[in-house]
Amino acid sequence: MAHIVGIDRTGIYDWLWKYRHAGEAALDTRQGPGAPGVITPELDVWLRATMLHSTPADHGYDTVLWTLAMIVD
Repeated sequence: MAHIVGIDRTGIYDWLWKYRHAGEAALDTRQGPGAPGVITPELDVWLRATMLHSTPADHGYDTVLWTLAMIVD
C-alpha cells in the first residue's frame, strides 16, 4: 500500500497511530517550520502582473528573462 502513494511503510504506521489516538484532525496538514511569508496578497498581485506583462528590460535590466535575484530586488 505504501508504494502506491510513494512513501515508506513506516509512514503508513505513523498515520494509523495518529488517527487511532487523535482522530482525523491529527492527519490535517500543518504549516511547515520556518519564517512566515513576507509577500502580502497585494504584493503577490503586483508581482504576477509585472512578471506576466513586462520583461526585466522594461525595468532597467539588460535581459528579457526573469531571475530570482531580479524578483527579490
